[in-house]
Amino acid sequence: MIDGLWVTDVTSRSISLEWQKLIEIFPVVAYELQVREIKGRGARAVNDKDYKTVSNALHDRTLTVSNLIPDMNYNFRVRPCVATADFVSNSSIHGEWRPWIFGIATDVIMTLTDKPDPVGRVSVLDGEEAVTHESLDINWVLGRDNGSRIIESEVRILEAMHEWLQRVVTQKGGYNRVVVEGLEAGCGYQFSVRARNGHGWTEWSELSEICETRGALPPSKVRVCKENHGRRGVVAADSR
Repeated sequence: MIDGLWVTDVTSRSISLEWQKLIEIFPVVAYELQVREIKGRGARAVNDKDYKTVSNALHDRTLTVSNLIPDMNYNFRVRPCVATADFVSNSSIHGEWRPWIFGIATDVIMTLTDKPDPVGRVSVLDGEEAVTHESLDINWVLGRDNGSRIIESEVRILEAMHEWLQRVVTQKGGYNRVVVEGLEAGCGYQFSVRARNGHGWTEWSELSEICETRGALPPSKVRVCKENHGRRGVVAADSR
């Protein structure tokens, strides 16, 4: 009886349910509520083994199921535990769970969209082009967008393990890599990233491991150019 299990409220991370009193010959002593996630297509074809028990000791006929995933499809179902004849005669505390065919279930319910999950690991890339005297190439793992595309990410910079720079670096769209420029040569840096969609910003991520830019350039050495059409000139030698 699908219309015997009703949804009374839906948020991005919770669904509130209420169900009718199930008519049994013997008294109902408890209810079991189960939930399953429905990922991708084929919602009607998911297996009953995908259900997981939320609680099997419910005495009221209402419950709010929390800690759900935003923008996710769910099914719920309820079944009763009834007092057996032995329970009635001897008052022993046990009952009999009705098969799920006697239970009631919801149709597919989708939670609302929400701000993204927090950014994961932030890393500095290796290689000569990724680490220079004044820049570092970093990337990060974006969290689940929770049904609303990521608009931009921001990178903040911790210098020498104690001083946050006043500026942030912005990367538009759902990209997860940027070159942070304008750094000091031979200095250590760490990075933290946050992202936002139409619902707001995530919290700042944990700091990356510390990484140093290349050391300061050595002083230029003066050398004499080769003669060119009778003229000689003085230039600074290549400092590499």
